[in-house]
Amino acid sequence: QDPLWIDTEGDNSVATTDKDAFRMNQRETEAHQARLQHLCRICGGSFKAIPYKRSHPVHGPVDNVMQAVLRKKEKRATSWPELLAKVFKIDVRGDIDTIHPTNFCHNCWNFIQKKFSNVPCEVYFPRKGPVEWHPHSPSCEVCGTL
Repeated sequence: QDPLWIDTEGDNSVATTDKDAFRMNQRETEAHQARLQHLCRICGGSFKAIPYKRSHPVHGPVDNVMQAVLRKKEKRATSWPELLAKVFKIDVRGDIDTIHPTNFCHNCWNFIQKKFSNVPCEVYFPRKGPVEWHPHSPSCEVCGTL
């Protein structure tokens, strides 16, 4: 039915249904967004499964430890978006909070650190590549897996 339909019966059934649907969608979106906060932006791993639940913000300045590693290699990166673009070929600057997690796990942080350290062996990312995130939908993988 048309959401702008005028209720001539006087029981407000259409308006109530539209409001309920809106509230349900809003609740689902909020629940989806809350679930995203427990996932790594890069690998999709759950922070609940990682010991100590260490995570790092996707946006903001690179931490002091990583700055020191980069300085040794004479590399420069002042922000995580810049470094994540170099290492994982992903642009997080256009991320949307209702679609993308806002943190990445310490395992991915270690991957970045080893990539710029003097580690003699080749470093492999545990997945084929970074996770591709999608908006919430009825067949949402984020909401179905947690």
